[in-house]
Amino acid sequence: MNGSGASSLKDAVWDSWTCTMGWPTQGIWQGSMDGSDINALMRSPDDTCMATADDFGFVNLFKWPAPVKNSAFNKNGGHSSHVTNVAFTKNQSG
Repeated sequence: MNGSGASSLKDAVWDSWTCTMGWPTQGIWQGSMDGSDINALMRSPDDTCMATADDFGFVNLFKWPAPVKNSAFNKNGGHSSHVTNVAFTKNQSG
């Protein structure tokens, strides 16, 4: 790889992605979020979308990648408090 620092990894292809911070996940940060509002992230096995778990009781579904802040997403409720983790099934059957 040429370059140094974080920019040298911008186009790296990773086997999985669970980090809330990174080039392809910048779009998960909405409005005035402070960097601690997203508790978990998982990229789908087919690399087409990602799900996040947040402090507001939602599981959110974004396209992968979402490199632009305030990217469009589907908000899914059903929790009364912080959602602490999220995952996809390996075969994506639901």
